[in-house]
Amino acid sequence: MITCPRCGNNYVGTSTHGKLRRYRYYTCFSRTRYGTAGCGGIDADLLDQAIQQALIDFYSRTDIIDAAVSAVLAHRAEGEHQREEELKAVTGQITTTQAAIDRYLTAFENGTLDERACGHRVRDLTVKLDQLRTRRDELTEQTATPIASPSPRAIQQLRDDLAAVFAHGTPGQRKAVIETHVAAIKIDGNQTGPAETSTDPGVRTTHQRSVGPSRS
Repeated sequence: MITCPRCGNNYVGTSTHGKLRRYRYYTCFSRTRYGTAGCGGIDADLLDQAIQQALIDFYSRTDIIDAAVSAVLAHRAEGEHQREEELKAVTGQITTTQAAIDRYLTAFENGTLDERACGHRVRDLTVKLDQLRTRRDELTEQTATPIASPSPRAIQQLRDDLAAVFAHGTPGQRKAVIETHVAAIKIDGNQTGPAETSTDPGVRTTHQRSVGPSRS
């Protein structure tokens, strides 16, 4: 998720062992490959804490969430006519395809079409019919499902749940939460010195779970 601000390579997890404990870093791939000739890295514990706090802070900003919902509603309104037209076309194709299947089955029952030819054609039409019905259901759900801003209580509960996972969860649980909510981590500035001397990177998080339609 981390891109080196100097060379564009991804960061990878590394560690060293001191006298008292193990020290974790996120280090540019170039340093892993070329040694001290490559770029630097950053303290992993410091970055993890910054990301966790950024997520909790994000869910403290209800104005951002309200703005995201408003943007989705505007996008949905712009595409409403197009979805209605596609739904009408898909519904018509479903009717036509089902009628074609019925004609083939009738022809087979009347003995005017052999089993092999009928079987192949009916199977192809059945696959097409299933695809059309799936698309019809998607369009119907997009049209019928209302979108509203989550209540302040729901946002508070989510924020509390995140804090609980970060404070008491397993490393795997914390990793899963971050991978679900964060698309990318960008480091501001040119902090490309050795990992051992890196300072606060000024982390920004890009949230992956923005509110929006699954298909346009």
